[in-house]
Amino acid sequence: MSYIKNLANSLLHLFYPEVCEGCGNDLSKSGLRLCIYCMTHLPKTSFERFENNPIEKIFFGRIPLLAAASFCYFTRRSVVQRLLHQLKYRNDKELGLLMGEWMGRCIEASGRFNNIQLLVPVPLHPSRLKSRGYNQSALLCQGISSVLGVPVAESALKRKEATDSQTSRSRVARWENMKNRFELTNVDELRNKEIMLVDDVITTGATLEACSRAISEKLGSCISLFSFAYAATKF
Repeated sequence: MSYIKNLANSLLHLFYPEVCEGCGNDLSKSGLRLCIYCMTHLPKTSFERFENNPIEKIFFGRIPLLAAASFCYFTRRSVVQRLLHQLKYRNDKELGLLMGEWMGRCIEASGRFNNIQLLVPVPLHPSRLKSRGYNQSALLCQGISSVLGVPVAESALKRKEATDSQTSRSRVARWENMKNRFELTNVDELRNKEIMLVDDVITTGATLEACSRAISEKLGSCISLFSFAYAATKF
């Protein structure tokens, strides 16, 4: 039976090969998504280990922050960009869960987020959620939750208005565009909890600041932040 199973798996791989999202080479095992080389060469930030890291400095004096970090750096035409594109635009929910697991193991190893009691994803506007079919930040939260055992509050925050792409906006314009865009939908769910807000990419931090303000202004809570990627900007 094991021979037949191995033969079936070999034939399946022959006709439907699984390839690395980074380099395109064949993967020896299913479900890995990245080969060993691409996985070990992901541009990890290691920010989670240190206080006053570049992510935390973005938010100094702006929100009541406990700690913040990003898993890896974002650059154009990179493995990280391909992973995020696959997650956001190719309906790859399985990849989102796996990326969340990577984040979860990173958070767990850091020792700086040990008291987190609730994961809150940055919400999509209902129209965007309907067209995409899922919230990529919620998938990341679910992956993190599978590692840390911390529950996810997917509907705790609501995006009141849809926003256009932030890509071409300056730093100041991004802050203004996101101001007052979010509101709490369930105050009791977040009350007296240590909260971690989760997003896919941090650039200027405008979105996470707006989400944090919506929470802290109602609850007075200090908040932790974590994203999959950090895209430094010159604006």
